[in-house]
Amino acid sequence: MMDEQSRRVLEYGKVLDIVAGYTHWEPAREIITGLLPLEDIEDLQFRQQEVLEAINLYNESSGIGADGLSDCREALVGADKGRVLGATDIWQIGLLAAASRQAGKYLRDHGDIYPKLANRALRMGTFVPLEQLITRSISAEGQVRDSASSKLRQLRQDVASFRDRLKNLLNQILRSRDTAKMLQEPVVTVRSGRYVVPVKVEYRSSFKGLVIDQSSTGATVFMEPLAAVDLGNRWRAAVLDEAHEVEAVLMRISTAISLKAKELLASCEELAWLDALFALAVYSHRCQGIVPEVVEGGDLRLVEARHPLLVQQLGKKVVPSSLELTREQRTLVVTGPNTGGKTVALKTTGLLALMALSGMPVPVCAGSRLPFLREIWADIGDEQSIDQSLSTFSAHLKQVLNILPKASSDTLVLIDELGAGTDPAEGSALGKALLEYFHGHGCYTIVTTHMSELKAFASNTEGFENAAVEFDGNTLAPTYRILMGVPGRSNAIRIARNLGLPKELEKRARSLMSKNHVEVDTLLNELDVERRQNDVLHARLQKELGEAQRLRREYELKMEDVAIERQRILDAAHEKVQNLVAEARNSTHGMMRGLRKHLAELGRARSSSLQAARKASEELASALRRAGKLEQLQELSPLAAQSLAEAVVKELKLHSLEGEIENSASSPETVPALKTTDIKPAPPGTPVSYKKRRKGTPMASLEQRLDEEEAEDVGDYTPFMETAPEPESESADDLEARARKAVRQVEADLDEVTVYSRKNLPPRPPKPAAKKDAFQVGDHVFISRMGQNGVIISLNGRQAEVQIGQVRMYLKYRDLELIEPPQEKQPAVKAAAVSYVGDVYHRQNVSRSIDLHGKTVDEALLELGYAIDDAFLNGVEEFAIVHGRGTGALRQAVRSYVREHPQVLGYRTGSISEGGIGVTVVKLK
Repeated sequence: MMDEQSRRVLEYGKVLDIVAGYTHWEPAREIITGLLPLEDIEDLQFRQQEVLEAINLYNESSGIGADGLSDCREALVGADKGRVLGATDIWQIGLLAAASRQAGKYLRDHGDIYPKLANRALRMGTFVPLEQLITRSISAEGQVRDSASSKLRQLRQDVASFRDRLKNLLNQILRSRDTAKMLQEPVVTVRSGRYVVPVKVEYRSSFKGLVIDQSSTGATVFMEPLAAVDLGNRWRAAVLDEAHEVEAVLMRISTAISLKAKELLASCEELAWLDALFALAVYSHRCQGIVPEVVEGGDLRLVEARHPLLVQQLGKKVVPSSLELTREQRTLVVTGPNTGGKTVALKTTGLLALMALSGMPVPVCAGSRLPFLREIWADIGDEQSIDQSLSTFSAHLKQVLNILPKASSDTLVLIDELGAGTDPAEGSALGKALLEYFHGHGCYTIVTTHMSELKAFASNTEGFENAAVEFDGNTLAPTYRILMGVPGRSNAIRIARNLGLPKELEKRARSLMSKNHVEVDTLLNELDVERRQNDVLHARLQKELGEAQRLRREYELKMEDVAIERQRILDAAHEKVQNLVAEARNSTHGMMRGLRKHLAELGRARSSSLQAARKASEELASALRRAGKLEQLQELSPLAAQSLAEAVVKELKLHSLEGEIENSASSPETVPALKTTDIKPAPPGTPVSYKKRRKGTPMASLEQRLDEEEAEDVGDYTPFMETAPEPESESADDLEARARKAVRQVEADLDEVTVYSRKNLPPRPPKPAAKKDAFQVGDHVFISRMGQNGVIISLNGRQAEVQIGQVRMYLKYRDLELIEPPQEKQPAVKAAAVSYVGDVYHRQNVSRSIDLHGKTVDEALLELGYAIDDAFLNGVEEFAIVHGRGTGALRQAVRSYVREHPQVLGYRTGSISEGGIGVTVVKLK
C-alpha cells in the first residue's frame, strides 16, 4: 500500500477527480476515484491491456457503454429483498438490462480484437424477457402503460368515461341561471380527490351539495353538487381500482427483477468498469498521453513529461521535461533557483509514477518507462505542525525517518530541499548521510537542494547524478526544462536584485561570499555558457540534419519516380508484346477457325458423298436386278465396292438365287483355278477396273471386294478415276502365290455365302396386289419403286401408311408387295456383318458416343465430324459427345461445330446421369 500522505502531497486525488469527470454514472465515478497503485505486476499489466483495448474501442467510436444510465444498485438490492420498486427505478433497470445485452454482445462478437474486455462481457447478462416486460409496461417518463395489463386498460377507460360524464354534469350546473350567482367563478376543480365548484360562502346553505374544502380566506367553499355525488363516487372507485392495479403491475415486475437481481448487479459492476475504462481512454486522448511500459527492476525514464494538473490548466502551453534514472545511476540531485521548477519536476515524477502503477495513461511521450514500484515516498512542501509543536525541519525529518524502514530496490524516494531548515553544515552532512543510505539500499532517489556541498558530493560519487532546472538569465524565470548531468545555481543575489535589492547590498553580499563559492559559481557560469554554445551547435546540427534528411527524401522521391517510369516503360513494352501475341493468337485462331470450317465442309461433303454413293449403289443394284443384269455389278468402281457388296446381299435376299448359287457350290469346276498369267498388273496410267474378270459368276462382286482388300494391303489402291501408280516388279513365284491365296479366300467366302443362302434368304416376293383387301395392318411389304421394306401401320382409302425405318409414308397399294416377315433371330453374315431397318443399313458395332478428352480443338473437331457422319449413316438418333468440364474452350468449340452441322437437329447438355456439363448430346436428323 502506497503511503497515503505521499499520495496527498503529490495531489493524486485531484487527477482522479479530473478523470472521474469523464464518466457517465456514479458507479464508474466511484471506480475511478478509488483507483490505487496495484501491488502485483501481473494485475497491473492486465489493467494496462484493458485500458489499451478501451482506447482502441473509443477510437472506433462504437457507442457502447453506460451513457444515459442511472445508478440503480439500491433499487436492485431492494428488489432482491422483496421491495416493490417504483416505475422510474424499473425503467432505469430496463435501460441497464438493454445496455448489458448490447455491450456484452458487441464485446463477445469482437473478442478477437478486445479479448480482455470480452472477458468482462462474460458477466454481462442478457435479460430479453425482462426487457420486453419493462418496455411493454413502463414508459420512458416513468409511467405505467395501459398495455401493462388488460385489466388496467379497462379500468383507465372506465376512469376516463366517469370523469368525462362528471365534468359534463358539473358544466351543466355551472351554466344554470339558478346557480350562476352562487358561484365565485364558473370553474370545475378537484379538492381532496373530488370534483367540486367554488361557491360563495354566503350561499353555502342555499347550494345543494357537500362541502369538501374551504379557501384560506374563508370567502369560498368548494362544494360537490348532490347531483354529482353518485357519479363522483363511481369515478373515485374506478381511480382507486386503477391505483391498485398499477401497484399489482409494479409488484409483478419487481418480482421478475428480484429473480435476476444478482445477475443485474454483476452486469452493473462490469458496465461501471467499462465506463471507467472509457473515461481513462478519454483522458488519454485529452492529455495526449500513453500507457507506459512498466518493468520489474527496470529504468525510470520520462520523455517530455508534463504535470497532469498543469496540462488541465494550461493545455499545450506546458513545457515538457525529461529525466532518467538507471540501476547504475539511481540517485539524482536537482539544483536550481527558488522559482518552483525543482518542485514541479519532483511532483511530476512522483505523480506520473502513481498514475502508471494504477494502470492509467500518463502525459508522456513514447519511449517512457518505469520500474514496478511497491513504495513511493514523498516529502515535499511546508509540513510545519503547530499542534505537534514541530518546526519545518522537524516535520520533514519525521517523514524521512518514516521512509528509512521502507527503503528497498522497488522504492521511489522524493525529498524536496534536503538538509534545509537547519545549520547549512549540519544539514549538508545529514543530507549526504541520507543519500548514501538510500543509494545503498537500492532506492530510486530524487532530491532537490541549494547546498553546494551536495552538488559537489553528487558530482564526485559513483551512482549519483546532478541535474539542473534551466534558468533564463534575461527574464530571471525558469524554463522548467531538466538538464541532466549539470548542477544548477541558486541565483539568489540576482533574483533579489531583480526584486529590488539595493545595489550596495548586492555588492556587499557578493563580497561576503566565500572564495570557494565564488569559484564554483564562476565554474557554473562557464559551464552554462558552454552549455548554451552546445545548444546553439546542437540546434545548427539539427537544422543541418533536417536539411540532409530533406535532401535524402527528395532523392528517394526521385528514385521512386525513376522506378515508376522504368516500370511504366516495362509495362508498356509488356503490353505491346501482349498485344502482338494477342494479334498473332487471333490470327492463328482465325486460320484455325477457317481450317475447322473447311474440314467441316469436307466432312459434310464426305458424308453427303457417302450417302449419295450408297443411295446410288442401292438404286443401281435395284435397277440391274429388275433388268436381270446382275452380272454388270462387277463393272462398278472400287470406291463403291462396300456399298455394292451390301446391295448385293440385299438383292440376294430379295431374289431367289439359290439354284444358281447351289450349282456353283456343287460344281467347283465352274470356278476355274486362276493362273499366274491371268493376273497382270495394269499398265501405268490405266484406270483401275475389273472388266477382265470372268462374267456370269454370282460371286464376282465378292472377288472384287477381295481384290480391293488385297490392293489396300499392298498399297496400290487408288480412288475412282485416278491413275494407278506403276507397281513394283514381282517375280512369277510371288504372283502365283498371291493368286493362289486370293483363290482360296474366294472359295472360302463362297462356301460361307452358299451356306447362309440356303438357311436364311427369303423366297422371291409375290406379285404386287392391286386391291386393299389383299393387305392388313402389320403386314410386311416391299416398296418396289423405292426398293425398301416396311410395315403397314394403317389403311386409309386408296393408300396405306407404311413405317420405313424411322420414316412414315403414305403409299398406293400398287407400289406394295407382300413379303414374309423377317425371322426373330438371324445369324450374321461374316463377310459383310450388316443388318438393316427399313431403307438404312446399320453396322452392328456402331458407337453412339465419342470421348474427346486430351485432344486439341482441331483434333477433336476432325474426329467428331467422322463420328457424326458414321452415326448418321447408321441411323443413330442421339449421339453423346464427352468433352469434359475443363476451361470450357473445348465445349464451346464442340457446340459451335454441331450448331452448324447439316445432320444435327439440335443439342442439349447431358443430364447428371449422362455426365452433366461435361457432355453434349446431339439429336441427328
